[in-house]
Amino acid sequence: MALVEVKIEAEVRLRQIVRYRQLLADSGVANTALILLTRYPVIFGNAEAKPDGTVRWFHVAESLRSEKGAHQFRSVSNYLSEQFLAFLEVRGMVMAQVTWDLASGVRALRTLSDMLYEVAVACGVQAQQAGGRDYHGVNLNNRDYRVGLYFDRPHFVVFETNYRPVDDAVAARLGIAGVYERKATVGRHHAWRRELNLEAEDVHFFARSPARQIQLLEKFVRESLDLVRQIEIAAPLPAVEDTDLSEE
Repeated sequence: MALVEVKIEAEVRLRQIVRYRQLLADSGVANTALILLTRYPVIFGNAEAKPDGTVRWFHVAESLRSEKGAHQFRSVSNYLSEQFLAFLEVRGMVMAQVTWDLASGVRALRTLSDMLYEVAVACGVQAQQAGGRDYHGVNLNNRDYRVGLYFDRPHFVVFETNYRPVDDAVAARLGIAGVYERKATVGRHHAWRRELNLEAEDVHFFARSPARQIQLLEKFVRESLDLVRQIEIAAPLPAVEDTDLSEE
């Protein structure tokens, strides 16, 4: 008989472990085990509160991936395992492997960021390098807009409004797509987004020379500025910390 105490963020409490120990002792089963599944490591200063085994969530994911690689899962089992692994990744409880691509990827990201900065200056707007946990790019015109990429969709360069709201009615009348309602620190308003797929067949971004890559990015940013200026509202949002630009 085994009991598994599952934790994600919650603290492991001594009285929980002691209670489970008592339940196992009262079960009448000869062979028992108490297992603790956690996101972070736990230090046990009391032998009474120490489980028989501790497992981290990334161990579970690694074991499941290993089994998937060694065996042919049935369709339902494969679907459930993929969904479970995706859930763990979204929650940040497991990570993908860091490979030899890291060094070249960092250099490529820095080059793209420098290109976007030069493109912004060429388009006559103020530019400032910007980034965070999920995003890297360039703020434009004192953060009215920004252009860059999200790490979960690195093959898309995204131009989007930040402190500059847009008029959805005007956009609809002009047939300009990409407007959505956004909830931010300062309340709900309409924002606008436009994307450039770097992997699209008609773009061939990665096969272009550096000069032609810059030309393409400049065309994209210039067109985006021309479109957004037709639908933006004159008064910017209050200058607060960068808002979450994900669509809700």
